[in-house]
Amino acid sequence: MGQYFIVVNYDRKEYIHPHKFGDGLKLMEFGNSAGGTMLALALLLRQSNEGGGGDYRGEHGGALGLWAGDAIVIVGDYDSSGLYDKAFEQYRDVSEAALELMVQDSYVRHDLWARGVLNDDGSINPEPWSLDYSVRQRRWEMIENPQKARKEGLEFPEAIFGRRQS
Repeated sequence: MGQYFIVVNYDRKEYIHPHKFGDGLKLMEFGNSAGGTMLALALLLRQSNEGGGGDYRGEHGGALGLWAGDAIVIVGDYDSSGLYDKAFEQYRDVSEAALELMVQDSYVRHDLWARGVLNDDGSINPEPWSLDYSVRQRRWEMIENPQKARKEGLEFPEAIFGRRQS
């Protein structure tokens, strides 16, 4: 079965849950994920009042940088401290606040849609793992080869990709 992990902020008594980002709960499942939990963590930890090339392209404020300077751990359910369970019982899940930052960036929004984190209407899917694997796989294929997808008559959701230019 294996050990499951979450990311916990000791100072603010908050956590983020990998499943909310379409990632698995095992360390290497979300640790190797470029557009999910690790990106959420990067946005929460970001400390900069300036932008630049390759930077986050959404609105500044909200949860952006909210965890900068705080004590953060990635804790597993096998850990003897009991923090994993304590976080679920006593801490606040800020995964959705991080997702709201992430969806402001169009590249990330496309990725979250492919993962099943976003529905076609742009709303957050509270259970991205409930989306059938074949649907997620097809979404990735559409993003990787949009010309082929259009030739096959597949539609890209306007709420995710914007209006298609003719």
